[in-house]
Amino acid sequence: MKLLLLLTLLSCIPPDPVFSSTARSPGMVRAVRHEQRLISRADEAILEEVRRILRAREETARWGATVRKGGVTIRTTVGNKFDPGPVVAAIRRIAGVETVLLIVP
Repeated sequence: MKLLLLLTLLSCIPPDPVFSSTARSPGMVRAVRHEQRLISRADEAILEEVRRILRAREETARWGATVRKGGVTIRTTVGNKFDPGPVVAAIRRIAGVETVLLIVP
């Protein structure tokens, strides 16, 4: 009986919200990000992934990025008309990232 109850409860848990586009529970996202913060990564490793994401698109290849204590700062280029939303969302999914700050000149 206990096993059946446990299996029923586990089947109700939504997929990981960081990697799933269907789960949007804010509490779940905060819990996953908190768990990722407990396993901290070096700023250099985070910066390498951020630069890889920025180089993936021609519009963002010239943007600058810095990382300090898990906080990512992105500097766009002057006159940029590209929507930074998808790029910021991808950077937020990187393990170890706590905040993303976008500077638009």
